[in-house]
Amino acid sequence: MDLNYYYLLFLFVLNAGVEVNAVALGEGDDSLLESIGASGEEACLRVARLHLARIVHRVHINNLHIVELLKDTWDITISEGTVDNILTRSAERAEAALNKIENEQLNADVLFTDATTTSVNGKQTYIRNTSTADDVLYHYMSSKSIASIKNNTPLKHFAGTLVHDHETALYHFGTEHAECNVHVLRYLKKCTEEARNTWSKDMAKLLSDINTERNACIQDGIRAFPEDKIRSVSDRYSEILCQGYEQNKKTKYQYSKKDELALLNRLSKNKQNHLLFVSDFSIPFDNNASERDLRKVKSHTKMRGGFRTEAGIKG
Repeated sequence: MDLNYYYLLFLFVLNAGVEVNAVALGEGDDSLLESIGASGEEACLRVARLHLARIVHRVHINNLHIVELLKDTWDITISEGTVDNILTRSAERAEAALNKIENEQLNADVLFTDATTTSVNGKQTYIRNTSTADDVLYHYMSSKSIASIKNNTPLKHFAGTLVHDHETALYHFGTEHAECNVHVLRYLKKCTEEARNTWSKDMAKLLSDINTERNACIQDGIRAFPEDKIRSVSDRYSEILCQGYEQNKKTKYQYSKKDELALLNRLSKNKQNHLLFVSDFSIPFDNNASERDLRKVKSHTKMRGGFRTEAGIKG
């Protein structure tokens, strides 16, 4: 059953005090009733509370804190091992749903992905998301290498467009690629401040303006720019890059000159990937979806410093 069902059941039983049949709590809860040493209506109430703790665990409260929550709030005594067994059983029941989400992602036209750094027992590791507008899956990886992506994510089977933040390893997956332009705008702003040339400001304006224009078209139900509009944007993009290479020759500070040239080369090499959102309105301007989906992992790492075991990070 959906975890939200248990949450609603908990509120209903707690507030109304109604009699609930244990069968309504779903398959496999008999052993759970025995483990907490209760029966009848009280057992149902306790099971509902434990399922609420299961929901709490989804926001990264560890087993010990769940035990403490149950004891301090409801005077339910239960071991960490029992909580772990409950959560493991929940994960097993969720396997079919996870497989369904994975298949839906593999059949999607556009898939968002990014990776964030965390740690397991003090060792640096990564969690990668694969996301659509409806679902997100998280994948534990020891590195961001091509081999690790192949072995730990479904991306090797994906044939659509990947939206990402200029991870070169990801170009081995999917059929098309869209790079996050919000990141590019940050780099362009930094370049303008440090190199003090005009091309980077012009490029930022081009990208921002065409995105604003595109969003207005989408609001009006327009599904694509005319071909001549797409060509004019592409031509202007190339023109700005030519100006950038010329201006870079006169950039005063060597560290700024080097960084500016690297940015110019990236924008030149990946021009199609940065402008894909112009020719295809189904492609987003940015990869903010991944930023949002990984926020929970980043918060956990910031507050707790990472994970203690691989089992914990995979759970």
